[in-house]
Amino acid sequence: MGWVTLTLRKTELKRTHADYQMELLQISREKRQMARQNHYDQLVARNEGQNATNSLYAEYTAARDAATQQMQGATTTNTDGSKTTDQAALAKAQQALNTAKEDYEMKKMNAQNDMEEELARIEQEANDIETMLDQEQVEVEAQLEAMRAEFDVVKEQISSEIESSAIQI
Repeated sequence: MGWVTLTLRKTELKRTHADYQMELLQISREKRQMARQNHYDQLVARNEGQNATNSLYAEYTAARDAATQQMQGATTTNTDGSKTTDQAALAKAQQALNTAKEDYEMKKMNAQNDMEEELARIEQEANDIETMLDQEQVEVEAQLEAMRAEFDVVKEQISSEIESSAIQI
């Protein structure tokens, strides 16, 4: 009757083996899902960074246009057709233009740094999850290999038990 117990053990090993294979499949699915989510999060971060840069550029363009109008307003046409330039107004408009450009460049650089930091955070988070899933996969594969070895031993024992319990004529 030992072979009956061994057969039950073999059946249990098959079920457990299937469970481990299902767990490996689940880990693989989680990795693919994580990769898709990581890609999506990076796209969102890049889009947000681009939108921030675009709005900063729109602000700069408005300030530049205002300074250009001030520069044009600093020049007046006299009745005899000659032009007179208010140097103080022109210098003020030029200063406003330079300030707007410096502010834009600084804000743009800050927005790009923020985007790069967000991308680095997303990448680090994805790497941490992937490392955890890789470790889990290695553990499951080791258990699966041990299960296969035990399965082979039980299979051999069943064969031996059946042969030894066979009725001899």
